[in-house]
Amino acid sequence: MTYSTPQWIKDDLKKMRRQKALHKIAQNKFVVNLKQAAEENPVVVILAVAAVITASAKLIQAHGQAKGSRAYARQVNYRISKNR
Repeated sequence: MTYSTPQWIKDDLKKMRRQKALHKIAQNKFVVNLKQAAEENPVVVILAVAAVITASAKLIQAHGQAKGSRAYARQVNYRISKNR
């Protein structure tokens, strides 16, 4: 008995490969544009990259603090309910 891959799976794989290729092209264009901007005005690019890194660090920090405060609130609620 021979098994063949259904057409819908083949179509999905083809679509995924195409999307992956388009994503890679977009990344390459972004890198090329970033390099050109760095050559024209390196200070602005350095400041922009620093701003992105700072913003992502702040986002990660805020997420950690929110998670920690929720855990603390759960712990306090548990202690209150335990003592009742």
